[in-house]
Amino acid sequence: MTVYLDKQPVRLLDSSLIASGGEGSAYKVGKDVYKIYHKPLDLTFLDKMRELSALVSLPNVAVPERPVFDKEGRLVGYVMRQITDPLALPLLFTTSYLKRNGITIDSLTRLSSRMADTVAKIHDAKILVVDMNEFNLLVKNVGTLEPFFIDVDSYQTPSFPATAIMPSIQDFATKDFNELTDWYSFGVLAFQLFVGIHPYKGGVTGFADDDIAARCKAHVSVLNPKTTYPRAAVRPFDSIPRGYLAWFQAMFEGGERLPPPADPGALSVRAPDATIVSAQLNILKEWASSSEILDLRRIAGRTILSTRGGVQMDGSTMAKGIEVGTGHVFPLMGDRGMIAVFIRDGYVWAKLDTNGGELRSDVPAEKLFFVDDRLYSIYRGVVQEVGATTLGGNTQLITYTPMNVLKNASKVMTGVVYMDIFGRPNFLIPYGFKLSTIFHSADTDGYKIIDAFYMNGTLIVVGSNNGRYDRFTFKFINGSGLALVDHDVERDVLLEEVNATVLSNGMLVEVVAGDLRLSARSSVQKKIVKDVGLPAGASLRNDGAKVYYILGHEAFSITLASHR
Repeated sequence: MTVYLDKQPVRLLDSSLIASGGEGSAYKVGKDVYKIYHKPLDLTFLDKMRELSALVSLPNVAVPERPVFDKEGRLVGYVMRQITDPLALPLLFTTSYLKRNGITIDSLTRLSSRMADTVAKIHDAKILVVDMNEFNLLVKNVGTLEPFFIDVDSYQTPSFPATAIMPSIQDFATKDFNELTDWYSFGVLAFQLFVGIHPYKGGVTGFADDDIAARCKAHVSVLNPKTTYPRAAVRPFDSIPRGYLAWFQAMFEGGERLPPPADPGALSVRAPDATIVSAQLNILKEWASSSEILDLRRIAGRTILSTRGGVQMDGSTMAKGIEVGTGHVFPLMGDRGMIAVFIRDGYVWAKLDTNGGELRSDVPAEKLFFVDDRLYSIYRGVVQEVGATTLGGNTQLITYTPMNVLKNASKVMTGVVYMDIFGRPNFLIPYGFKLSTIFHSADTDGYKIIDAFYMNGTLIVVGSNNGRYDRFTFKFINGSGLALVDHDVERDVLLEEVNATVLSNGMLVEVVAGDLRLSARSSVQKKIVKDVGLPAGASLRNDGAKVYYILGHEAFSITLASHR
C-alpha cells in the first residue's frame, strides 16, 4: 500500500504492520506510526486534528500529528509518535504478572497518579478522553511505570463529540460525557490495577453476572459484602491505598462522581500473607535455589531448573550446575551434556560449565523461548530452533528450519508466537523437530489477545472483545500434522495469565480463579478441584509425569490428596 505524507509517497509493507482493529491498521515506519483507516475520512477530521494539537506538548499522549492521503487525495489516516516496547495495561491487572516482575503496590500507585495527572491536563485543554478503556493506554517500564495514551483520534474535542465507548468503563448512571465520567472510567482502571477485578464483576443475588450497567446504576460493587467473587484470584482490598479506597467506595458504592484524591494515602497495615495449606493437595518442597527459579522442565530424561543466572540439573546445587551471572538462562542438552544458553549483546551464547569459557554463536536473537523440550530463538521476524552439536571436538550452536512471522505484529507468548494479521489472531506453533504450523480460529477474530499458552497438544488463548474477557482452549493431536480435535470457549472470565502445564500423556493441569482443573488429551471436558489454595504467583510446571509449582527460590511437587 502506498500513501502520501506531505505529498511524498510512503510504502506501507505488510511486514511493517503493528496491529489492526475495527477502524484501521497501524504500521511502523522509521520512528513514526501510520494509522490507516479502512475507509477514507471526511476532511473535517483535519479540523479535529487541529483541536487535538492542544495536547501535542504532552509527551505521553500519541496525538495525530500529520495527515496521510491516498493517491486520489482522500484523507485515509495520520502519523503519530511511536511508543517502543510497550506493555499492555491489562497484564498489570493480573497477580501473576505483578509477582513475576516485582511490581509493587507503590509502583501501581505512582502509575495511577501519572495516569490521573495526564487526564487532568487533557481536561485543561477542554478535551475529554471518553473511551478510556484498558486497550487505549500502554505502559512502558523505564525504571518506573509510565502510561501512554493512544487512540487519541476518538477523544471528544470542543467541536467534535465522541461517538463510542467500551461498556466496561462506561458510566451508566450518567447520560452524557463530561470530566466526571472520564474520572469514573479512570477509577474502573485504577481499581483493577490495585485488586485485579472490575468493580462490578462477581455475583450478587438479583443481578445477572454480566450486567455491569444494572450494577453501576444500583451502586452494588465488589466492595459490597453481599458480592461473591473468586477470592483466591483477587488481591485483598486492603492493598488499595486508603485515599483511593475511600474514593472507590464513594464512587462505586455511594454513586458519587468526583475526581480522584490528590493524595492516594498510605496503605492499610497488612499482616503478612499466611502460609497456605491446602486440604485438597499434597504439597512437598522438592528443591530450593540461591537464585530465583524461572522454569522447571524435563529434557533428555533429566529434570532441569532454569534460574536467574544459571541452570541446575536434577535439582543439584549451583556448584554442580552452570552459573552465568544474571538474566534468564536456558538449558540445552548437547552431545557432551547440559549447556547453559543465554542472550548477550544481541547474540545467543553458550557455556558448558561454570568454570569453562563462553561461546558466542553466529545466531542473532531478541528472545529465547521453549516449546515443549525444544529451544527457539526469534530475531526480526525469523523463528529458528536452536540445537547443539560437536564438530572437531568443539561444541557449537546450530539452528534449524527458519519460520517467518510478521516482525512488528508478533509477540512471543508461552510456547507460541502470536501474530495479529489485520485483526485475525494467528498462532505459530512449532510442534516438533523441524515441524510447525500457523493456527487460526475464526472464533478469536476481532479479539485483542492478552495471553496464550501452548504445550504438548494444548493451546489456551485469553482475549478481550468489547470489554469482556474470554478463554479459549484448543486440543490437538499430532499425526501427519497438528490436527484440531476439540475446543471450548469460556465467556466473561476473570482476567488472569494462563497458569497451566501439560504432562507427557497429554493431561492438561491448570489453575483458574483458584480452582485446579484437569482434562485429558484430545478432550476439553474438565475435572475441577475447587479452591485448592495455591499461593499467589505460583506457576505450574511438570517433569513429564509429576506436576510442580515454582515460587521464588523454591519448587514444590503437588498431587491430589486422598480422602476417605
